[in-house]
Amino acid sequence: MSQLFFIHIRIKESSTPGMDLPMFLTKVTSLLGGYSSATTCIHRFKVTGEPRIIAIYEVKNILGLERTMSGLSRMGVFDVECIPLLAYETFAKFLGVDQGLTQPSPHQITENQLFWLEFTLEYPGKKTEEFLATWMIEATAALSTRVVQGRQIDLFKVLAERKVHVFISCSAEDLDKLSFTLPVMQENGANTNIKCHALQKLDDYTNRINKEHL
Repeated sequence: MSQLFFIHIRIKESSTPGMDLPMFLTKVTSLLGGYSSATTCIHRFKVTGEPRIIAIYEVKNILGLERTMSGLSRMGVFDVECIPLLAYETFAKFLGVDQGLTQPSPHQITENQLFWLEFTLEYPGKKTEEFLATWMIEATAALSTRVVQGRQIDLFKVLAERKVHVFISCSAEDLDKLSFTLPVMQENGANTNIKCHALQKLDDYTNRINKEHL
């Protein structure tokens, strides 16, 4: 049975003075893409303006992930965080979201204007049942934007935590409006924290940075 993991890689540039970051990331991209047949890299992104990479892996054998990370450590010095995930669609089924919205994600993020949202949800003053009812409304709305409206969005819940990672393609203006109109913000906004980062697909970054001269 496969497992999902969120991999957060921070490149410690200070350990290699004068590092050619674009060239280095080209090598990292190649390694992350196919080092082990026991892992599938669903997404890999560069955090815009920072020496950071984030990736989502589906892992059939945990040793495959360990070998990938070992290969990474031979390339340079990194801080690596590995976080177990649950498919958001699986969690949505638990919440009671309509099964027509909880089919497996196509993992399609192809457009260029990308953002990574980290949601942390708390619920002081509410009963767990009330909180989960709000979350069901939120999950229904989020998955509807993909299934019904065709928005490019992929969601992953951190295992055993009230945290969700969201990858979404939309304009900055639309995203800002969305942050105020989400059901979870309207019904539990004081207890919901959002962190937002701009992203680039890692493959696109390595292709463009070595070819385009601005």
